[in-house]
Amino acid sequence: MDDQLPLSASEIEAENAKRILNKAADSDNTILLAKQPGATVLLSDNGVVIKKGSRVAQHEVQMMDMARSVGVPVPRVIRAYESTDEGFIIEMEHVPGVTLKSVFESLNGDELDRIVCFTG
Repeated sequence: MDDQLPLSASEIEAENAKRILNKAADSDNTILLAKQPGATVLLSDNGVVIKKGSRVAQHEVQMMDMARSVGVPVPRVIRAYESTDEGFIIEMEHVPGVTLKSVFESLNGDELDRIVCFTG
């Protein structure tokens, strides 16, 4: 008789997510978008952006929801969850365009103030 208990729904979802992440990481078509200590951002070959790591947090999902609510074009979160191996993981749609980092130096004082007020 098998001594293992059946996996819970959340454990099954975590296992499936791990398989997806491993497949994305092994795919020749996966693009590394960004890497910094505690956070990696990948673009999988199916168009899903995967942000993961020890410095990724649930509040990022809430900030994206808040930004979207005021008209900022941010990715739609597909799902977000904690992984024991990978840290917090956010799977989101890819939104083409420029990044804040790429235009930050060109912003004027009023624009910077609005960003600071918005993001805290």
